[in-house]
Formats: sequence, structure tokens, C-alpha cells
Amino acid sequence: MANAGSSTISAYRVDDHGKLELVKAVAADTGGGSIDMTTSDGFLYVQNAAAGNVQATR
Repeated sequence: MANAGSSTISAYRVDDHGKLELVKAVAADTGGGSIDMTTSDGFLYVQNAAAGNVQATR
């Protein structure tokens, strides 16, 4: 999940009770614009349309 207000990308998982649990929040320049995400080869690629760049995190 992209968090424009805090400039982070958060990863969640579903716990044994079916509730969302925060796994990790990673600092990122989300720029407040629209964001598209895809996973490939263990990386998360985030397109930041407002800043005109792509970021990758593992």
C-alpha cells in the first residue's frame, strides 16, 4: 500500500485469525500521485507518476 502522507510503502499479510498485519513500511518518495505496483523476481516496483520515476524495493 502506498502512503502519500508519510512517503512510505507498507506491506501487509493476513494473520492466522484473518486480520491484516503490518509486515514492513519502507521509506519511498510516493509524490502524492497515482501509483501502480507489480512484483517480479522478489522486488516490488512502484511507478510514481507525480515524480516521473520508478522505485524498486526488496
